[in-house]
Amino acid sequence: MVLSKRERYVAVATVAVVAVLVLDQFLVSPLFARRTELEDQVQIKRGDWEHNQKLVTDSKRMGKRWAEISSGPLKRDESQSESQMLQNVLEWARGAGMEVPSFKRERVEREKDFVKVTFRATGTGTMNQIGNFLWRIQTASVPVRITDVSITSKKEGTDDLSVQLGIATIYLAADAEKKDNKPASASAAREMWQ
Repeated sequence: MVLSKRERYVAVATVAVVAVLVLDQFLVSPLFARRTELEDQVQIKRGDWEHNQKLVTDSKRMGKRWAEISSGPLKRDESQSESQMLQNVLEWARGAGMEVPSFKRERVEREKDFVKVTFRATGTGTMNQIGNFLWRIQTASVPVRITDVSITSKKEGTDDLSVQLGIATIYLAADAEKKDNKPASASAAREMWQ
């Protein structure tokens, strides 16, 4: 069977198109699909790496912060702890520009190797002053936590407010140091405050 020139061109073009389709089906399309899959995996791994880098950075920063809190300000007896708390509350209030007319110890509770002491403080000031006072407590370098807050208006329609709050601190229990002749771990204190 002899093909004419036109038939040969059609046959060559058909074979070329089939070859291109076969190459596309078995080589090019799978390669592009694999490339897209690998790009997605690279993006996921890059996100994981960035997340892990942030964890390392945060760990270093929070480790320094924890060492700062647990090494210095953590007192070893009740009187030191209470004195530190009174001094700090008065300093925070003065720094915020508000008055704290009342500050008293409310309760003492034992939690693991630590003793938690809760105080009741009342004060007066504007919303801005009270907000500044609460911010100073939350960002303090001493082990302190706000347990409850109540803000009331002294006179309707004014920015003359009264605040009453519970503030807790911890100190290392005396018998905690005697156990195994070593101080309580920082992780125990951190666990207690979570």
